[in-house]
Formats: sequence, structure tokens, C-alpha cells
Amino acid sequence: MNISELSDNGLLSLHAGVAKALAADDATPPGQEKPYGAREYADWKAWGDALEVELRRRQANFNEIDWSERK
Repeated sequence: MNISELSDNGLLSLHAGVAKALAADDATPPGQEKPYGAREYADWKAWGDALEVELRRRQANFNEIDWSERK
């Protein structure tokens, strides 16, 4: 997928999806399988980071995804 060809709204929607997947995983109680594996699979962070690079390039208004470990 060529990120630079996506619309601003498309990028924001994909970015929100990554953030929601991470939040869902973080809300899953310890010992239960995470529904998305957003922290387990590096692809999630790489995808989120790539989207944020393009959003910054476009000077879009968005909240960065906080990938710091949740306790």
C-alpha cells in the first residue's frame, strides 16, 4: 500500500484503527489472549509509525500513539 496516495481521512482512520487495537489489547486482563497482538507483532508499531510520519508530513492534527508499556 502506498501511504502517500491515501487521503487525509483514510490515513486518520487507519491510524485510529492501530490505536484502538493497541487499546483493546491493553484492556485485556492478564492471562487472556490479546485480540490483536499489537505489542506482540512488530508490524503493528511499524505500521503506526509509518502512518504518523505521513500525517506529520501533511501537518495533520492527530494524537500520537503511546507505545510505552502498560502495567
